[in-house]
Amino acid sequence: MLFRSLAAVRRGAQVLAGWPQAFEAALDAADAPRARHLAHELKGLCSMMGEYTLAADAGALEKPLLAGSAPADDCMDLVVRTAALARQLARALDAMAT
Repeated sequence: MLFRSLAAVRRGAQVLAGWPQAFEAALDAADAPRARHLAHELKGLCSMMGEYTLAADAGALEKPLLAGSAPADDCMDLVVRTAALARQLARALDAMAT
């Protein structure tokens, strides 16, 4: 069970590492379905990792996208915090590997 959990955390870390760039690219391309998928994915990953505030923020980001609207202008704060979480997680996983 621990191995599966650790594998899930490693996979989550990989997704988180690329999430900010992927989300910004989806917004720049006006690809609402992709942005919506990414927001939903972030919400699930953060919930799984116990990052409930970030998960709630991702849910708030997902809501206007589900309605077909653009996300709020302040969504870049979420992108920055997601990148910071990805870096923290990568450091923790690196420390576990040594």
